[in-house]
Amino acid sequence: MQRSAFWSSQSAFRTLGRLSLVGLVAVGGTAGSAHAGNQSAANGAQRAGTIEIASFGALTGPDAVYGVSSLNGQRLAVDEINASGGIDGRKLALVQYDDLCEPTQAAIVASKIISNKSFTAAIGPVCSADALAALPIFARTGVPLIMAGDSAPQITTMVKEHAYTFATRLSPQDSQNGPELATLAISVLHKTKIAILYSEDDYGQGVLAAAKPVISKLGGSVAAQESYTPSTTKDFTPQLTKIAGSGADVLLLLGYYSDTGIAVSQLARAGVSPNVTLIGSDSTAQQPFVTLAGAAANGVYLVPFYSPNNPSAVNRQFVTAYEKAYGSAPTGNAVMGYQAVYTLANAMRAGGSSGDLAERIRAIDFEGPAGTVDFDANGDLKGNPATVLRVSNGKLVADQKLTIALEKALKSD
Repeated sequence: MQRSAFWSSQSAFRTLGRLSLVGLVAVGGTAGSAHAGNQSAANGAQRAGTIEIASFGALTGPDAVYGVSSLNGQRLAVDEINASGGIDGRKLALVQYDDLCEPTQAAIVASKIISNKSFTAAIGPVCSADALAALPIFARTGVPLIMAGDSAPQITTMVKEHAYTFATRLSPQDSQNGPELATLAISVLHKTKIAILYSEDDYGQGVLAAAKPVISKLGGSVAAQESYTPSTTKDFTPQLTKIAGSGADVLLLLGYYSDTGIAVSQLARAGVSPNVTLIGSDSTAQQPFVTLAGAAANGVYLVPFYSPNNPSAVNRQFVTAYEKAYGSAPTGNAVMGYQAVYTLANAMRAGGSSGDLAERIRAIDFEGPAGTVDFDANGDLKGNPATVLRVSNGKLVADQKLTIALEKALKSD
């Protein structure tokens, strides 16, 4: 995401956190203490010049839509900050790496990033498995890492168990999205026989694990539970045929748009009744899902954490700038990339004598397009944002009535 006219040069960072810059030292937590001197010296040398930020995510391959959207958001934020004078007169510069949404490649990229002493911090990746592969590598130096699209609960477990205080995460966890899907199906839409199609990876399993206890708690039952191999399965007939025979009245799609779009396009030929309600998880909520699914996508409900229809003034200005820059509405990955850059910029401007940039990142509190950016003790984003979209005439349309009903149900359940 980007914003071109969101903050003026005088008010940009006052609006985002009333911050000031004293130092620029990119060492976070005990994991990076052994390399603190080298990293501190490298960043000190940048004070009079460009501030380099490593950006990594899936820029090519089947999951590139997530990484490219995040990068677009980062670029917009960098452009805005630089146009308003940068950080204490210094301009930001993104250095991009493609990790293909593959853990092995993410580990290679992470090694390259920590080996480059010019980086102040890193933003990325967009795939949970990549984050899990990259975190232990970033721990070698403690370079601050702002994860801008990774939702697996295992990330919090790793960060907490290993005291990775250099890491923060802007993506709500799967443990939030799973209950939202179950609550929408049962408490709001009054469906009780649940079929589930999920990706056999950290993401799909995470959403599934979070959804199932809530399904039971709310009085629903799992009529069918079928998995697939992400980016590999192209024929969903075996899974969908079992779902068709289960008697389910709702199907939860827990996977990436590139897979779920294909699956939905095959529903009719597999015998799944058109009366079965379809609800997709956050990663299905992408416009390319509609393209892949075709006419079968119409009427599908999607539950992302962000909607460009959010009426807040901050979001309206952001959406206007993003659409001007890219010709399309921003996605959740775009807003996370955008907020990641402002999180870093605010922390840098906060200064302080400790020289601990990672600590200042975790102390950030400002209002972004997707809501309040504020981290808990584990570096996770606080709050439980949710919005309901529905596919109508080939477009993702925010359903404000259902969003309000879902928010109410989540609070009462």
